Amino acid sequence: MGGEQLPTQKWEATPASVKRALLNLSEPVKQLSERLAAAEEKLNQHLSNSSRPPSSDGLGAELPPSEAPVPGQAETSSPGAPVGRRRAL
Repeated sequence: MGGEQLPTQKWEATPASVKRALLNLSEPVKQLSERLAAAEEKLNQHLSNSSRPPSSDGLGAELPPSEAPVPGQAETSSPGAPVGRRRAL
């Protein structure tokens, strides 16, 4: 799996059941590696680090966590500003 191969002598000494198990895992590992690479590529492409125009992200594009609104925080507040409450008159 990472390009490493056993020397022929060690492979021949490996029990048949272990050989079958390793060979049966090689294709699923390859498929999962490809899916992971595609998912990482997609994950890393968003408005703040992509050369694509904002309109290409679509209407349902999620904001990166640093830009997502904080629940309960007014949209007009400045980041890091103290939260104030108005007193009733």
